[in-house]
Amino acid sequence: MKARVKAREGQLCLSIGMIVKNEEAILEECLQALEPLRRAVPSELIIADTGSTDRTMEIAEKYADTLFQIPWSGDFGAARNETLDRAQGEWFFYIDADEVLDADCEALIHLLQSEEAKKYQTISMIRYEYADSTRKEFTTTYYMRIHRRIPGNRFARKIHETLIAYSPIVQLPTLVHHSGYQKEVFREKQLRNRPLLEQEPGPMTPRRLRELSDTYAFDIPWEADRKKELLYQAIEMESQDKSLGMYPSVYTSLANLCLALKEYAEAERIAKQYLNGRAGKPPLMSDMEINYILGLSLHNQDAFSRAVAPLKQYQALYEQYHAGKLCTEDAGSVTLASAGKGEWMLTNFLLAFGYAKLGEYQTARAYLDRTDRKLLLPTHWKLSAAVDVIYAAESGDVSRLWETCHWLQQLPSREPLVESLQLFAQNAGQLAPAFDRYFEEFPAPPKDPGVCRAQLQLISTLWDVSDKNLLEELFPLVCRYIRWDAQFCRLLLRREVCTPENRYLLPGEYAFMLDAEQALALYDRQDREGYFCALQALLKQYPERSREISVLLSPIDESREQERKNREEFESLAQAVKTAFYNALQDGKQEEAQEILSRYQQLNGDDPELAMMRIMMVQPQGGALS
Repeated sequence: MKARVKAREGQLCLSIGMIVKNEEAILEECLQALEPLRRAVPSELIIADTGSTDRTMEIAEKYADTLFQIPWSGDFGAARNETLDRAQGEWFFYIDADEVLDADCEALIHLLQSEEAKKYQTISMIRYEYADSTRKEFTTTYYMRIHRRIPGNRFARKIHETLIAYSPIVQLPTLVHHSGYQKEVFREKQLRNRPLLEQEPGPMTPRRLRELSDTYAFDIPWEADRKKELLYQAIEMESQDKSLGMYPSVYTSLANLCLALKEYAEAERIAKQYLNGRAGKPPLMSDMEINYILGLSLHNQDAFSRAVAPLKQYQALYEQYHAGKLCTEDAGSVTLASAGKGEWMLTNFLLAFGYAKLGEYQTARAYLDRTDRKLLLPTHWKLSAAVDVIYAAESGDVSRLWETCHWLQQLPSREPLVESLQLFAQNAGQLAPAFDRYFEEFPAPPKDPGVCRAQLQLISTLWDVSDKNLLEELFPLVCRYIRWDAQFCRLLLRREVCTPENRYLLPGEYAFMLDAEQALALYDRQDREGYFCALQALLKQYPERSREISVLLSPIDESREQERKNREEFESLAQAVKTAFYNALQDGKQEEAQEILSRYQQLNGDDPELAMMRIMMVQPQGGALS
């Protein structure tokens, strides 16, 4: 499959270069995603294969204008140069097989088609680094992979090979989706890259030390220690030789590592060291990342009022970043974990927490109102995690409760959200209306932390239940939730208030839990009709709880469906027996007919047709069918 735009001789706008090896699982998606760009812009696709043994060459042949094989020498830069040497386009775009150009690449196409492109030497896009195959969690990096072809600008390193990003640089909103940082793939790359970086010739620099630190995992203790050691070496190298300048990603990497390891005081120290070194200079993308880390570090040390300033500075830089007004001098090196809306929203929670601790409830409420509940809750859930939530709630283990939620599994730094919710629950005051909106709009929702955790637990685990096949698994989960919350109500309230005749005095949340627990008692006694009537009454009285009630109805629905199937099967069997009886009678086989009749009376003695069958047996032979 060739480029869709036929280029005139010497008029190629864009050359796309790739090096591949055994990429059959992902290559087609990458190449197919390039097609809209290639149809719109005169271009060529150059692919160098370094020794594939699967279908990579077969797939590449459908798309490439130039396809060739080279022996693998362990030098990524040399392999890239093989594609660069064959390029004829004005611009050179190098991309990997695990990267996919977003379908909305109109900004890139428009630039390459316009006279404006003549102003620039480098085109930068945005790359999303996905943590797993769900593509829900990602970090953001600037992606400078499109360069004007300039003589002498070549790939020089064996690994982390790049071209010099000459200015002026234009930043586009075009996205590239990168799956190479998924855990299993990333670990393989770490182990592959480590010896290449260690053996690379030339003096060690802060950049090389930071890149080498990336080959060590933070969740393996000895590797985390080595990772920190390398980053500390890089900072020490900068402090001893000022001519090296400051390499921001060393500080962001080390501060993020300390935050992940819950070494909050050290994360604070590193962040402040960076900010002191940058004093008086235009803020970079790294400044946004560092202020985010500093705010979370202070919050985790209970320095709530001191956390306000860096969190507000982060939000200001976040707005500049998304408006394209933040300096991108460090774009090629820094990985941003703070550029997503979820991170921005978390800082609203933390700012609300800080202002609430300072007694500034109106300001706290304003920050709480800026949040979107849906972004904090899991985008999907698993039953095993939901069950773990129940046990965590029963044991009062709030940290475990939150760690089981998908949104919080990725970044331990988000755990402070739990304390924020507890604070709002305990000191609702003027925050109460906003807090009520954050949770479900139940009538008079309670403010006690225990019930709030139960509400959150239900929202997290039953956020979007649309698959009826899951109801059977959800039933025990909802039962445990109701019983746990009802038990909490009885511990909290006077006994006489919990009686059926006085429950109208209680908030709707409390009354529902106690009534639902009473319905479950009927289910436990196998009083199916009583249980069904109780659920009907619940649905009429608490229509806002229809989701839980529908789950509670699931065993009745299943039981009725099974009864219907059993009844149909029995009726079919009964009809077959009666047909055999009539056939035997018609054939004059009185003894056989009598035997069938006797067995059938034992099987289905209530069948009204039995009376007629008995009469036919005593009639003279041949009269049975007259």
